[in-house]
Amino acid sequence: MNMQMTEREKRFLELAEEFQQDYCLLRDEVVNTQFLDLSDDLYEKVHALYEKAQQIYGYISSTRQIGNYYLLACLSYFASPDTSNTQNLTSQRYLILQASFLTYRHYQDFSKIPKGENKKKQVCDLLRYVSRYVLHSSNAELFEECSKLLNRYVMYERSLKNEDRNQLFNINDFQEIKVIEYLSALLIIFIRLDDRSVVLRQRKSKERKALQWPTKNEVRIFREIKSGKQEDVGYNAKISFHDASLHKDEDGEIELADAEVELYSEDEKTKQFNHIISDYVAHYTRHRQRRHAPFITNPHYLAPDVLKQVVYVLRAELFGNWKDAAIAAACLLSLLTGLSPVALMNFNELIQDGILIQKGSRKRREYLLNLDLKISEQKIQRLNHVRWNEEMSHQLHLPAAWFDYIEQGDNPSISSAYINTKLKKWLDNQFVGSITVEKLQAQLYFHICYETFNEYLAHVIAGRDSQHHMPGIFYGGLPKAQLDTTYLCYLETVLTPHSAQFDEDTAELNILQQKFKIRSALSIGRIGSQLALAPNFVQEQFNYLHKHCEENIQKHKHIINQLNAYACWMWHVSLLCLTNRPKESLLGQLDDYCFELKLLYVNDKKNSKARKDGRFIPLSDFFIKALQNYTTFLEQIIEAYGLFFRQVFVKKKITINDLFGMVLVSNESLPMTVKEWQSKKIKLIPLSRSWVNAYMREIFPRNMYSNWLRHFDMNFLMHEQQEGKPSLAFNLIQALYGHDQRDREAFHPHSSVIPNVYVQQVRQQLLENIKSLSIQHLERK
Repeated sequence: MNMQMTEREKRFLELAEEFQQDYCLLRDEVVNTQFLDLSDDLYEKVHALYEKAQQIYGYISSTRQIGNYYLLACLSYFASPDTSNTQNLTSQRYLILQASFLTYRHYQDFSKIPKGENKKKQVCDLLRYVSRYVLHSSNAELFEECSKLLNRYVMYERSLKNEDRNQLFNINDFQEIKVIEYLSALLIIFIRLDDRSVVLRQRKSKERKALQWPTKNEVRIFREIKSGKQEDVGYNAKISFHDASLHKDEDGEIELADAEVELYSEDEKTKQFNHIISDYVAHYTRHRQRRHAPFITNPHYLAPDVLKQVVYVLRAELFGNWKDAAIAAACLLSLLTGLSPVALMNFNELIQDGILIQKGSRKRREYLLNLDLKISEQKIQRLNHVRWNEEMSHQLHLPAAWFDYIEQGDNPSISSAYINTKLKKWLDNQFVGSITVEKLQAQLYFHICYETFNEYLAHVIAGRDSQHHMPGIFYGGLPKAQLDTTYLCYLETVLTPHSAQFDEDTAELNILQQKFKIRSALSIGRIGSQLALAPNFVQEQFNYLHKHCEENIQKHKHIINQLNAYACWMWHVSLLCLTNRPKESLLGQLDDYCFELKLLYVNDKKNSKARKDGRFIPLSDFFIKALQNYTTFLEQIIEAYGLFFRQVFVKKKITINDLFGMVLVSNESLPMTVKEWQSKKIKLIPLSRSWVNAYMREIFPRNMYSNWLRHFDMNFLMHEQQEGKPSLAFNLIQALYGHDQRDREAFHPHSSVIPNVYVQQVRQQLLENIKSLSIQHLERK
């Protein structure tokens, strides 16, 4: 068997030598002769070369030795088999043969350059990559552009002039991304040959260096680079640096591209490092997030009784030496703020960063936890007075005496490992399990989320929204009084002794209760999205919209006014009733709506990495009625203008689907004559935010953002009236908005959401929203 393989290889090498000699002899004739101009004599020579190439490529591919014989594989690729009859020499195969002579020239040139071996293989592989779309592609665009590129190969091989090269190999002449990539690689090859040098990869030094935390300035510069900077790398190519986890649309609205990329850290310095860690590393550390889920089964969750015992031990350490007292105070404050004890040991930096606020005189200081949402501001001045949420930040009272313990200790450089050692020593034989700084700072989020089942509320108080890992933080809003009440309940849970037998100092709790009681009368406003407008203003705008649209859909109005006015009405009704994103073709197709189940499947989050599937949105009775009125209107339009539309748009038949969610645009005045109607400037286009914004310019305030109803809806769904409607559970709001995280989406097998509860409650809440705004249907008389 080995003898047979050796003989076969010998025959292959002999044939390859003959092939290469014949190939070189035919160079001038083949390059300068088109396929249709081949003489009988030259055709026979080329066909003989083609038959040898078939045997050579067949041997190389069958023995899987393209890497060893990459030059022969490249030169004989024009004879590679395809789905058609491989015995015929076609014009496409002949074109690849012609182009291969330029590649062979590059191969020889790189042979003269030191260390050019890798480049020789690259130029050979490049020709095969381009040629495969000419022989095997079912994509017409790729076939056309790759054929064009190979023709440029041949034209340049004929002249070999640099001025021709710049004109022939112009990236702007090509559209397909793959072809542009191949052409960019070819341009780099030209540059390497002009310079007569090869750029070798630099290996990283194997010397191990101590890791250094990035400075604040380095982190700031890195964030600026990620947020949208472009670097020109030459050859008409640019690299864009952007934050892969965030996406900003036309209105400045931010959506999360990957809701799961979050690294939970135990100190501020590690959080800085998280900003410059790669997404690939983050992908492998997502399993750490499971232990941060706020469930009783979570081993990092401390039950109230356990928490009280930890507080009891830490309070006792306040009366020890100054160093231990400072650490104990930092741990107690960590339970109340969600901040790391390591960061709290140097709380003056937190004050400088605006995370903590210091008030009062030197003798009687007051400390507050600053809840800053860092969300989009209202940029339209005339809308500032009609915001539903007045503030973007809120402050919570903290025990001032515990900061004095930290200040007296004067040891800000203590590490988390040292504090963990202290906690282990103090809590030994207390039957509370292993307590670490990471567990302490996580309790604020765990308890509020578990007690309220409101992830938005827990994110705001615990400060876990600072990097916007929950998109709903941009949309929602809450009364300040609710924040104070919720936080005070947590304080009482943590700081109240679990037994009257324990003699604990509860003076700090009493002071905090008194402060929150005094402020409760003053906490009238709301905190949240600045883009959510007040219900009275929204009702007023819908009244303007209703009046305008109802006037323009009447039968005596111009047909363009009728169609466009009703489409604009349906755009706003859809945004209000379905809470979907203002995308192009918002209404979709009529067949998308399931009237039997009263559901609509929507997948409008095209930029998401984490969420590949869409979501089901319940249809309220008001929206179904509005949709039925709209289709009735379109039927009346088709009945009255169907024949006319068939002539204008040159169609055999006009149906409801042709007009559903569409508008007529005319760059000039409304057409009146047949000639004006047949102008190419009159088009039927789908609804889009740019068209709606232009149409509503004289009706709504100028420059209103397209997503204003989506912000209003979430605030309404979260709003709980004292007498009347309760708020919708926040996990159902996340499901409705498509903000639920991976493997926790509604209707997912692992989701705890009951589909029937989701559908019924959401439908009822959306209907209540319509009733509160007193919106009426359009009437066409």
